[in-house]
Amino acid sequence: MSTAIVETINVTREIAWLPWAVSYFFLIGLSYGAFLLSLPGVLLQRPGWEAISRLALLAALVCGLTAPVALLADLHQPGRFWHFYAYFTPSSWMSWGAFFIPVYLGGLLVYAWLAFRPLLAEHGRSGGRLARLAALLACGGLESRRALIGAAALAFAGAALVALYTGAELMVVRARPLWHTPLLPVQLAITALAGAVGLTLL
Repeated sequence: MSTAIVETINVTREIAWLPWAVSYFFLIGLSYGAFLLSLPGVLLQRPGWEAISRLALLAALVCGLTAPVALLADLHQPGRFWHFYAYFTPSSWMSWGAFFIPVYLGGLLVYAWLAFRPLLAEHGRSGGRLARLAALLACGGLESRRALIGAAALAFAGAALVALYTGAELMVVRARPLWHTPLLPVQLAITALAGAVGLTLL
């Protein structure tokens, strides 16, 4: 594969991003893509979408919570993450990303909890092995559409900011003509959605 790429563009280069950073790009893309896929069934309650949207939401949660771990590993010293908050640099997309990621993950966690809350309450009444834990997490299991819409809006705004930040972080690399284009964030968002469809179906 790499030989074909070199033959096509006739350029050989050193590796620009180490595996942990690439893992982050992959996982966060799958997460926000799967989050978008959850909206028709969970938020809009479209007929026939309920099962696939719940699976998509689960995929969004798993990938979303794993992605920052890869990002911390890419720092080589995870304790360095606080530098992004202590020494904010407005001209750096990485500095902005340190704020965008928590917005997305916070919104996603609340949205997922509100979406799964009635199911947790139902499981809590079933008397199964984890019934007590499910009942505790459900906090009564009441469905709140307004809260769900609010959490979905926050997660959507966070997802858009994360998609922009991730694409822009790559786009600023002028040495790579294939990356240095304003269309890169759009391309990454489209491929993230396609990957999320595949992951959910799998």
